[in-house]
Amino acid sequence: GQLTALLERYPDKRFSYTVPLMGRRYEPDVDALDLRNMAIDAEALAESLPLLKQVREIDFRGTPASLETIDALKEAWPDIHFIFTCDTPGGDMTTEDSVITASGDYEDLLARLAYADCLPNLTLIDATAADLTLEEIIAVQGGGYAVPFVYGISAFGRRVTSLETELNLDGTQIDSVDEVEYCLACMPNLKKLSMCGCGLSEDEMGRLFDAHPDVKFVWLLQFGKYTVRTDATAFTTDLWDGNYYNYTSATFACLRYCTDLMMLDLGHNKITSLEAFRGLTKLRVLILADNDITDISALEDMKDLEYVELFLNSITDLSPLADKDKLVDLNIFYNPLGNGCEVLESMTSLKRLWAGRCRLTDEELERLRLALPETQIVTEGRSSTGNGWRDHPHYETLKKMYQTEMYIPFDE
Repeated sequence: GQLTALLERYPDKRFSYTVPLMGRRYEPDVDALDLRNMAIDAEALAESLPLLKQVREIDFRGTPASLETIDALKEAWPDIHFIFTCDTPGGDMTTEDSVITASGDYEDLLARLAYADCLPNLTLIDATAADLTLEEIIAVQGGGYAVPFVYGISAFGRRVTSLETELNLDGTQIDSVDEVEYCLACMPNLKKLSMCGCGLSEDEMGRLFDAHPDVKFVWLLQFGKYTVRTDATAFTTDLWDGNYYNYTSATFACLRYCTDLMMLDLGHNKITSLEAFRGLTKLRVLILADNDITDISALEDMKDLEYVELFLNSITDLSPLADKDKLVDLNIFYNPLGNGCEVLESMTSLKRLWAGRCRLTDEELERLRLALPETQIVTEGRSSTGNGWRDHPHYETLKKMYQTEMYIPFDE
């Protein structure tokens, strides 16, 4: 106090002195104080800091500081950057940390989160090693923290984190959809969940599929004489046994879950409706020949179609194919087209068009050839695949897809 009074009384004089603080002495022009592992003495600071006007940082690490102490010092000296060790379990957290890391229980995490506003460099709350319930996780998520919160949970006998985008549970016995819903609620970044052989029924898996459109669920579908994974990229009903089994639309309805399909061959069956396939928007090869189809509106959103066989059906309206600018191979032999010619005239991407026995007049066929001068157009003959339809390199690629049960892109 006496030194302060003396300095104020003679402002024009230069004095040589040091300032005592908590057992040490400092030059008046010091800009940082290293007080690590020393007890925090607010009264001593109040007496000495007015004489240390250049101080901009004080390091108190090593002595746990309560929130009240931190708030009081920051309020008293807002221009000084204080560094503290937080009074949390383990004493391993400081106000310089960029990550709040918790490995204990919920109470441990809460004790650390209480200091969140004191950590100006905070970028992440990491509770991947903490033992939390879903309710506790939700409570933290609702805490209004401005940084990401990552955490771990125990699911189906293993430890997983909220950061994971894929989870393989193949062969794990799962007793109810609720168990999976709990896992999904705790893993907001999950994009793929493989559950082959987990014991849930198709209806139960379907409920999950419908409830979580942003998650790819993988499981085994069994229908008719077939078994297919829902992440398959190619599927054909041809079993190479020389038989046609005449399955109906209902048999194949489960293929709606196979949203990764790029090649689908359901030829030579008794399909009447395509609605179940409306969501298969990745399809590039679609074979629906020799069925009982009248309406192809379900193909409207299949923008990537390249190869389509629709011969031997009862289709009158081709307008759902009108905007398919990647479509190069189209076989519509034996369909009673109505407005078909007008639609076909607009399909300038076509390289091959087989359109015989479609009730097109000579005048319509002439208009079609004028509209598509670069397209090979076949309208003669009785065979839907005659005149070289299957003598093209694309058909050789198709056969490889059948053999490998995988989609293979066409060579340009």
